[in-house]
Amino acid sequence: MSRPKNPRLQFTDAERGDPRLKEHIRRADKAADQADAARKKVPKKKKPVKQRTVDPATGKAKTRLRFEEVDKPAPVSKLTHAVQAAPVHAAAGTVHRKISETEHDNVGVESAHRLEESAEGGARLAAHSCRSQKLRPYREAAKAERKLEQANVNVLYQKHIR
Repeated sequence: MSRPKNPRLQFTDAERGDPRLKEHIRRADKAADQADAARKKVPKKKKPVKQRTVDPATGKAKTRLRFEEVDKPAPVSKLTHAVQAAPVHAAAGTVHRKISETEHDNVGVESAHRLEESAEGGARLAAHSCRSQKLRPYREAAKAERKLEQANVNVLYQKHIR
């Protein structure tokens, strides 16, 4: 589904002066401003682009390298990682099951196993929080886009009713 480049609605002076539409238009403009701000916070990367120019005096072609800023794509989904890491998790689960079968015989083994499980949980929590923070601008931009679409639909509906 392709989205328009600029989903901001344009209003005439008559529409902006209409008291029944004024609040809906204000909300749509505010949502558009928030969506623009959220889009600016999405991480960018510099993409090299070759620019070819011809010198009119000599007729020779020159190639210059120029860098454009484009949005960085969001990291791959967790499901992709889960499929790739499934054998590692299965092996770790097998080891944990074997240790838990025999840990009741030895208090030292039991305490070491509990310590190791809590350390794994802490590492998992750190990884999840780091990933969550990395994805935050993408989530906020998507949320702002949804709010903008809803505000635009409300304005168009009110215009249609009028």
